[in-house]
Amino acid sequence: MRSITRCIVAMLAMIMLTAAVSAEVSSPIKLYAGGGFAIQHRPGLFKDDYKTGYHFVAGIGYQVFPMIEAAGEFNYHSFATNLTVAGLGDVTGGKIKATMFGVAARFAPEICCVPFAPYALGGCGFAMMSKDDFVYPPLTKVGTAGGWNTVFRLDDQTRFYYSFGGGVRYKLIPKVSLFAEARYTNILTEQDNSIFDKPIRFWAVTGGVRVL
Repeated sequence: MRSITRCIVAMLAMIMLTAAVSAEVSSPIKLYAGGGFAIQHRPGLFKDDYKTGYHFVAGIGYQVFPMIEAAGEFNYHSFATNLTVAGLGDVTGGKIKATMFGVAARFAPEICCVPFAPYALGGCGFAMMSKDDFVYPPLTKVGTAGGWNTVFRLDDQTRFYYSFGGGVRYKLIPKVSLFAEARYTNILTEQDNSIFDKPIRFWAVTGGVRVL
């Protein structure tokens, strides 16, 4: 977690420095980075027994047309468990992590004389999924622990994902904008005898900075 945070902070600093030294240069290349939270949606037990997660995003975009930008993206999502054992306390571990590499497109209609621009987005790629082992409170019955290990089992796997959503950009200065967006992501997980034999789906809400 700390290494990922340091990486994002360094990337934001690099983006701001790049914007400062190229303030007079027009470029079709766009750099952006940000973070936020992710709200689990499906399957039902994933929604009920996991906490709202956090995520980071970084990307390099190219202005293909005045209103269309194509980008390569990196996303990282993490969800912690919300399970408890009655009378014994919380269950730790079981964290689900998705490291995602993909492409995205944003369509932003031109609006004259205002500093903000709404946009629609869609993307797809591959997600590397993993889950930490559960750590149970002392005296937990083996049957309960074993049951959860089976129900929430998610072997390491790489699966296709797709996403769609929308957002808005606000121009601070000619080369620097802030953005806020929400996107719905569907990761096509496959796992026998587990709730993750169905796709993992969640909403990600993101805020960040975009330059150049």
